[in-house]
Amino acid sequence: MVGSSVAELQMGVEVVLNFLKYVDRHDVCPEYAEDIKNAQKVCLRALEETPAIIQLIEMAPGHFNTALRMLHCTDDEGSSDYTFMETISDPKLAKISHAATISIVLGPNSIPPNTEWSVLNAEELTFEILAIALPTDAARAKYRSINEHLTEYPDIQPCGTITVRPIVLRDGWDNTATATVAPEADVESQFILEEDILRLMTVGMKLTVGVCTLSMGLQFIKYVKAIRPSYYVFLPQELMFNFKEPVPNERPARSVHDRDDGDDGGVGGSVGGGDD
Repeated sequence: MVGSSVAELQMGVEVVLNFLKYVDRHDVCPEYAEDIKNAQKVCLRALEETPAIIQLIEMAPGHFNTALRMLHCTDDEGSSDYTFMETISDPKLAKISHAATISIVLGPNSIPPNTEWSVLNAEELTFEILAIALPTDAARAKYRSINEHLTEYPDIQPCGTITVRPIVLRDGWDNTATATVAPEADVESQFILEEDILRLMTVGMKLTVGVCTLSMGLQFIKYVKAIRPSYYVFLPQELMFNFKEPVPNERPARSVHDRDDGDDGGVGGSVGGGDD
């Protein structure tokens, strides 16, 4: 969706929605009345979620996760194809912002002092959002207090969390037809994100992200590969997105009458053999 016009996307949804309203109002297909009403609900959700997803792709994974990536990822292997809109150029600011957020969101004693910080594991996973927790008023007050003393740096944005579970996203290819989440991996996880990002999210959205696990157990989002709406359902025609028409070939098709050099009269060689 990056680069797409929000107005054009919304216009497309509204065309479908108006058609469904017409069919519903005139009772064109009474046997599908319930399906038509459900389709209208999906269109209304699309009008809200589609613009939000476009913004999310530009904003995520946010300052907090970008700070952790900057401090603890020695390279960007696996994420070089993604543009990071949120950047932190000052390592000191990265340390201050992530330390403040961890203390406020997880608690001041959530990570023991002198703990070694290193990335133990990095992988790409797909999650479904189960819950969204915005920062509380008390948390916002703590952020304001910290920002009052950080006059040399931009304000640290209040953060909350999302709770997610791993899923297998069907895409029509054989490798997802029978794929399942391993029982040991089927556990809920939490990620910290800025409030402005959380407000754009909806329970049920699907996120394909690069996840890094630090030595003390904290997970953060290294990059965001794809975001799909809560109503996403795989449609087979998606496999035609990159379809290209076959290139015309002027060479005639092969025939049994064709002769291959070096053939001793077998298939593709001369028929009938030579004179006795």
